[in-house]
Amino acid sequence: METAALLQLPGAEWLCDFYLTERDWGELDICPENEREEKFGADLRRREIEPFFWRPPNGESFAQLCLRIDRVLDTLHRECADKRVLIVCHGEVMRAFQVRVERMSQVRFKELILSKNPQDSIHNCQIVHYTRRNPGNGRLAPYAGWVRWLRPTAQPVATSGWQEIARPRYDDASLLAVVERSPLMLDDGV
Repeated sequence: METAALLQLPGAEWLCDFYLTERDWGELDICPENEREEKFGADLRRREIEPFFWRPPNGESFAQLCLRIDRVLDTLHRECADKRVLIVCHGEVMRAFQVRVERMSQVRFKELILSKNPQDSIHNCQIVHYTRRNPGNGRLAPYAGWVRWLRPTAQPVATSGWQEIARPRYDDASLLAVVERSPLMLDDGV
């Protein structure tokens, strides 16, 4: 809310939606960083196996956060289809929008979350811009088909430039390839 107000956009009329609240990290949220490994080491290691469905102790999984974002997207579709919308939120909520709008796979989500590459992170003051209007020819698509990010606080200002969103599609063989790369949750002998 503070960030939205500080934008000082002329004529802005803000609506607040509790579904945009940052992800609930439960007991990890109130645990000092230097005590996390001691108290929650096993939980933190499970996150590295499947970060999308992993839930912090007494917290919210990323999948649950995405369900909240689906409600926001439904409202936008219903009430704002003919409008330009600016949503101000924090990093994990931004990532949830990215997962839902871009139909990001769990495999890609895991790659981004566990990546050490700073380009794969969402940074403070970063802007993620989606559009239905093709930046190349100006034509409107039925859904957001292009994305770019900007970091206006970087010197010089950093941007990805417009990128077409490639929503993943699978045939039988590619689905099986994804399954083969995933760790087994149960041993055959169990």
